[in-house]
Amino acid sequence: MEQSLTLHYLGKKLRTGIEAEDLADAIVGFAYISRVAGMAVYGEEQKFDLTVRAVKPGSITINFLLEAAAFSQTVASLSLSSGLSATDYFGLLKSWFDLLRHLGGKPPTQVQKITNSPNAIQIQNSDGATIITSPIIYNIFNNFDIGKHAGLVAKPLRGRADGFEISVGKKKAANFNKREATALKSVQRTENQLEQESIVLLKVVAPVFEGGGMWRFSRGKNVITASIQDPKFLAEVQSGRESFSAGDVLQVRLVSLQQRVGKTIKETHAIAEVIEHERTT
Repeated sequence: MEQSLTLHYLGKKLRTGIEAEDLADAIVGFAYISRVAGMAVYGEEQKFDLTVRAVKPGSITINFLLEAAAFSQTVASLSLSSGLSATDYFGLLKSWFDLLRHLGGKPPTQVQKITNSPNAIQIQNSDGATIITSPIIYNIFNNFDIGKHAGLVAKPLRGRADGFEISVGKKKAANFNKREATALKSVQRTENQLEQESIVLLKVVAPVFEGGGMWRFSRGKNVITASIQDPKFLAEVQSGRESFSAGDVLQVRLVSLQQRVGKTIKETHAIAEVIEHERTT
């Protein structure tokens, strides 16, 4: 699988070249954003090669190459992990740069879930305007500080370049001029976390019958731990009216919280409500 990316700088002064240090930083920033998008869409186990294919006055073309052997397996697991499909690479890049333009270089003033829509959140900027995106897109954007690295891509605009464009194949994902480039900087929220609520099926691996311990569940190919905060269900467990066997399936309302601690992304889970219990026997 191959993704062709183009980073194109514009400006009459570029006929004499681009400042070497600014160009080097731009390539580093662009490579980082490209790799994070690749891991989000194709999986962390993929191997990526980023090579500068052609350098011309005012343009840089970078090829994004993926190892085809593991490609189909990775795509098959996406519905159980990131939720992004193999066609979402362009959309992911475009959403990130649209969000940076919306925020204008300042952290969002509010990030909130949309009622009855677990796959959408509303992000408000300092002017009170809002934009709607998905929790997955925002989590990656915030946790990996895409704004900081987009700022590196914009460095040539401090010098001879008047603007830049980013394309995936023949589709334009972003374009900024000198004035707009002030929006390209770190806009991480202070609390650096996002809560997401969804209805999911979990298979019981290890139940906890006493106290407030963490249960272990399999969620597709992944194993997660989660506390159960449904008082009615807990009362049934403690009274013995609810019994379990390995492999039982629970349909639950799962609340997941992602936050960044240093360079580590931590995700915690809590079951707010047990909707249905399907026994294996």
